[in-house]
Amino acid sequence: MTADSNSMPTRGTTEFWLKSWENGRTGWHEADYNPWLLKIPKNKIQGRVLVPLCGATQDLLWFAQQETVTEVVGVDLSEVAFEKFLEANGFSTAGGASAEKVKICKIKEQPKITFVVGDFFADGWNVNDDGAKKFSGISATIHARSQIKAKKFDLIWDRACIVALMPEDRERYSNLLLNMVGDAGEYYLLTLEYDKQLMDGPPWSIMIEDLERCGGDAWKYERIAEAKVEGKGSLPPRIDGKTIEVLYCANAKKS
Repeated sequence: MTADSNSMPTRGTTEFWLKSWENGRTGWHEADYNPWLLKIPKNKIQGRVLVPLCGATQDLLWFAQQETVTEVVGVDLSEVAFEKFLEANGFSTAGGASAEKVKICKIKEQPKITFVVGDFFADGWNVNDDGAKKFSGISATIHARSQIKAKKFDLIWDRACIVALMPEDRERYSNLLLNMVGDAGEYYLLTLEYDKQLMDGPPWSIMIEDLERCGGDAWKYERIAEAKVEGKGSLPPRIDGKTIEVLYCANAKKS
């Protein structure tokens, strides 16, 4: 007996997200940029920006349109998501590079944007001083900043990553970001808070203790703003109206 090609894999797995894009089941995708971006202080929006698990988000373009931003790097597993981003904006690629499990693409019409199609945890995707021409070989298990040759990021924007990751992946995700953020860089993340008894994620309910557990003593989290989520089609009905969106700013603690 063959598996139903339209059946969905276990929620939250790599296969689940790839299948969701393939089948167009992307209720979390927003046609415009995320309004929470306007809560980030303008003087912090500068330099290199990283958007992990970016999907086809217009946040990439929003960052690229800021004069103080020099480069925006989006990373997502799905080739379909990348194609959707190109299609939505009338963009085309301007070359790039490929390695095992990753493809790095530059955008012809918006050269500030680099889109990485591949596993965020895979080796070899982070763009170094030569842009998309070389690979720096970053591994999620490397913790010493001195071993990382790539330029650091000045800002990391996590709109839908931490709430989508399987709980067992959060610690290595946090460690990887720690290796990639600059000494003066900041990590902004948008989380969801709801009664965990209502449902299992994704999207997962992320409380401050969850962040502190996966980040250990490496990050200092500041709760910046929050708002109740109601009537938002991207959330399952069982938590719609019972969920709070929370914006945090995290800084790597000085050793």
